[in-house]
Amino acid sequence: MILKTVTMRVTGLTTDYYGGTAIGMQGVDGVADGGDSGGPAMVGGTLLDVASTSDRQSKSNCTATAAYTDWIESAASNS
Repeated sequence: MILKTVTMRVTGLTTDYYGGTAIGMQGVDGVADGGDSGGPAMVGGTLLDVASTSDRQSKSNCTATAAYTDWIESAASNS
């Protein structure tokens, strides 16, 4: 298995595919692509958000996980 990593720059807040809070990112040396949805976006070893949508060329929107902390903890404890 090969782990794909890219460097991206945060451009500001936006919305994800479902209208939730997302973080807009500009690719520096790559971008999230098809099949990357749900993959982690890390900053210094900390989960910032998860890949949501991408134009597959230069920009990605990542759903901000902080807005869903209660749901994530609830879902994790029920599994």
